[in-house]
Amino acid sequence: IIDIPAVRSEVKDGVGVISVTTFNRNTTEAARRAIADMERQNGGRPLLGYVLDLRSNPGGLLDQAVELSDLFLNGG
Repeated sequence: IIDIPAVRSEVKDGVGVISVTTFNRNTTEAARRAIADMERQNGGRPLLGYVLDLRSNPGGLLDQAVELSDLFLNGG
């Protein structure tokens, strides 16, 4: 069994980079944890911004794509 994480993250020059490899049932929660971890890495301060990298993402669960979008969008 090969387990590929749905979300990978890193901080580059004060900007959080979140790579989403697929939209599975854990994607949104993994992204929430990644954001919290990156802010901890940044000394508890908010990051300058985020890059959401969806390259090579084949898709997956629509509800997870919508919930992930809700983390970054105010409404609609």
